[in-house]
Amino acid sequence: PSFSIEPPDQKAIVSVTGAKPSAPVPIDERSAVVVLGADTARRDAVVDALVTLPSGAYTLIDLKAAMSAQIDAGGPDGDALRELVQAGMIVGPSMAAEVLDKAMSPTGGPYVIRSDGASSALLALLSRTNGLAPLAFAFGSPAEGETMLAAAFRAGGRELHSVSATDADGARAEACAALGLAAPAPYAPPAASGGEAASTSSAAAGAPLPTAASEVLFVLGGPGSGKGTQCDLLVKHCGYTHFSAGDLLRAEVAAGSEKGQEIEAMIKEGKIVPGAVTIDLLKKAIGSRPGPYLIDGFPRSMDNAKGFEQELGIAKGVLYFEVDEATLEQRLLKRGETSGRSDDNAEVIAKRFKTFQQSSLPVINYLSTIMKVHTINGAQPVPTVFAQVCKLLGHEVPANVDADADAPSAD
Repeated sequence: PSFSIEPPDQKAIVSVTGAKPSAPVPIDERSAVVVLGADTARRDAVVDALVTLPSGAYTLIDLKAAMSAQIDAGGPDGDALRELVQAGMIVGPSMAAEVLDKAMSPTGGPYVIRSDGASSALLALLSRTNGLAPLAFAFGSPAEGETMLAAAFRAGGRELHSVSATDADGARAEACAALGLAAPAPYAPPAASGGEAASTSSAAAGAPLPTAASEVLFVLGGPGSGKGTQCDLLVKHCGYTHFSAGDLLRAEVAAGSEKGQEIEAMIKEGKIVPGAVTIDLLKKAIGSRPGPYLIDGFPRSMDNAKGFEQELGIAKGVLYFEVDEATLEQRLLKRGETSGRSDDNAEVIAKRFKTFQQSSLPVINYLSTIMKVHTINGAQPVPTVFAQVCKLLGHEVPANVDADADAPSAD
């Protein structure tokens, strides 16, 4: 018994990001379902039912175990993965897809995929690009880091089945019925010392794997909307790590490199720097500091957005600060009196407004289809805006924000 993931004509599921499957594996021969959710007791009971079927049993795979196994196996691919992990760098979706392909037999299956210990953003993107699983079982609210995985199923037209049964045996019966399987035997929880380690890989206890996009919030808005001000407050009061795409680019310019000179020319003209350049700087920055992360001023184009997904995965969400154009212009001209920035002048400001309208607003619309976009009125006083941001992100509103709140002075 398997759950067919493609129609008979084997028409491939189109990736939102445009990425291609990493290996020419016959998609219709790799049946899979995904399990996720904070209620791990019911989740693991269903996994047990699927992996112990009398015939056609599912094989349990989790991405972290597969990566660890590849590292232990060595070879060029394993060594490359080990170097990334040891350096604290990001394991991108394309590499993760290759690891998963190797863990799955081209003609084997069916498989049950669990997101334990791996960046759910990677698995979310894998479910899009490889067309592995049209069905996910959710047990309660998504666990930490799994929100984007759940969103990927909803946005991609796949089924996210919320298991309603509150007990282990009821959850097993409900999941098997959804797959067209007979009701399983009563659940016997494994001993604490045994667990499911043998079903995955003994290498699962290896070096921890880095996460990335699932800890990222994009911070967007027109130039002068106060993105930097709000990021500074979130860093001070809520413990975020903040990276400004613009600051990273300006730092490269200050370094005096050839690439920096090219970037400087584009900034002066109000143009968007190619996504590959910015993403490379962001990857290095994220790999150097712990999360959660705020990335402001990015993505500003579809090239940026799709490049980030392909390299790092799907971000957790977006903070979008909406401010009318007249207010933005007033703020930027005032900032230009003291900032010393070459782009804080009337001519470049006009170009930046036009660029934002033409390139960035469509990106925000696109991102809203795959993640939560929080729209905030950024024309309000700084403390009011910050209070709304804290509530949206589930943080307690600090009592002393007024002391930090100057007029918005950063993009």
